[in-house]
Formats: sequence, structure tokens, C-alpha cells
Amino acid sequence: PTVCPRAGRAQAPRAGWTRDSSRELTMSGGNGSELACVYAALALHDDGVEITADKIAALLKAANVEVEPYWPSLFAKLCQGKDLGTMISSIGSAPAAPAAGGGGGGGGGGGGG
Repeated sequence: PTVCPRAGRAQAPRAGWTRDSSRELTMSGGNGSELACVYAALALHDDGVEITADKIAALLKAANVEVEPYWPSLFAKLCQGKDLGTMISSIGSAPAAPAAGGGGGGGGGGGGG
């Protein structure tokens, strides 16, 4: 455990990027490899480069990020045939929901006499 500087008490390590003795970045937690591949795929897309397993793996290697060998291939297949630009630009731009119904007019009321 590490010591929390604010509280002065021990706390469990959080998932995140860490450096090992060889100065390579590794990510702890269950989704580290997935996140690394997402960033690599987004970087390739941003540069206008085709997203392939080899290119994802090369980018991760250049960044000294280790992932399990199946992740680059998995993400390349996931991106294949998808328009990532449209997917990215559509985040948070869902169509507006129709206004809540104002109810029908009328009603009228009985009238009695």
C-alpha cells in the first residue's frame, strides 16, 4: 500500500500507469491493454493511417507500452470497416428528445346548471 498524502494513511494502489525498472510503461488494472490499444487506434486514425494490428503493435512498442499479443489484432478487427471519424463526432450529439407532451386540449367540465 502507498500512503495517502492528504489523509496520512495507507491506501491500496490504484489502477494506472506505472514504470518498471526498465522504464517501460505498464498499466495495472483490468483494462490497461484495452485502453492502450484505443489510444493507439485513435492516434493512427488522427494521422490518417490505416489501422492494422502491426501498426497498433508498432506504435505501442515505440511508446514502450506492453500489452498481451492478441490485443492489437483484436482492435484492428474491431476498427475494420468502421468510420471512426463519424463515431467520434457522434459522441454526445444524440438527437434531441421530443418535448414532453403538453396534453390534449379541452377537457371542458361538466357544466351543470
